[in-house]
Amino acid sequence: MPKLSLEGEAHLVEALKAEKGAVLWVSPTIFNSLPTKIALHRQGYKVSHLSSPAHGYSETQFGVDHLNKVRCIPEDRYLAQRIVFDSEAPTTAMRKMMRALKAGEVVSIVAANTEGFEMVEGPIFGGVLPVAVGAPRLAALTGAPLLPTFVLRDRQRGFRVVIEPPIALDPQQAADERTVAAATEYLKRSETWVRRYPEQWRAWSKWRERLIES
Repeated sequence: MPKLSLEGEAHLVEALKAEKGAVLWVSPTIFNSLPTKIALHRQGYKVSHLSSPAHGYSETQFGVDHLNKVRCIPEDRYLAQRIVFDSEAPTTAMRKMMRALKAGEVVSIVAANTEGFEMVEGPIFGGVLPVAVGAPRLAALTGAPLLPTFVLRDRQRGFRVVIEPPIALDPQQAADERTVAAATEYLKRSETWVRRYPEQWRAWSKWRERLIES
């Protein structure tokens, strides 16, 4: 029973009024896995979470088949379903997420540079960072609002699950341009939280300086 808070829930409530579900684009921070699921479950939301086979302890075949399942046990208690991405059959995960959204439920996807997910590079801290963009593509395809969600551990307040206002997806833009714009906006909002909790951001190793063309 960890001490945690769900902040910005009003944005999720408003998003779900359209009856197209909601896509939570979750920050790649150290504590994002379990507190997010507990906080949403406590409030009665049905959450389908998109997961990588490598989520857990190991990326080896043995680890994927046996060890990682142990890590998932406490998390799955708070999920309606875990949707595992299969790079050999990527449409399977997409169909499951679309069904969940059509039912007016919540889909959560971490904005991490995980193998198997489509990525684009976006600007942050004067450099660039690869961001998985399945979340904005799913939101644009289904019409579900795209809500940036940041999960941090605060010394006084415990775990903070913060849902921010939706990122606008312009239907007039080409799909690729819209995706890049969404990633840019997501990283812009991320800077505020990373500056406050830099030790909790898991993307530092992927950040690189922007190359300046001569």
